[in-house]
Amino acid sequence: MPHDLDIAVKAHIDWLGRLMQALQRNHASAELRAETDGGCLFGQWLSEQAAKPDYAPADLQCIDSCHRIMHRLAASLLQISHGDESYYASLEQFCQIAIEFNHLVTALAPPVTRLRHSA
Repeated sequence: MPHDLDIAVKAHIDWLGRLMQALQRNHASAELRAETDGGCLFGQWLSEQAAKPDYAPADLQCIDSCHRIMHRLAASLLQISHGDESYYASLEQFCQIAIEFNHLVTALAPPVTRLRHSA
């Protein structure tokens, strides 16, 4: 289970890449189909954080909701035929929720400090 936000996010980005490849090929592995929101590394990290005071509970709840919707839409996309009109509507919803998820998770990350160069 990842203890670090960066590791959890990188794992989720990897999942997203594998999902996009599967959608392009119109074929998903059994492993990809089996991944659920709680079963992915980011979902595990999120569950672990609920017991810690590191992040505001409201922020984590918002991310959890977004994360669950994203996985639910991904599962739906893997089931729908590319020729089906609902595929494109679901794909659009998925992209929108993925962007929202990214914004929410980015807001959790500590600000990057810039190194100042002395002249």
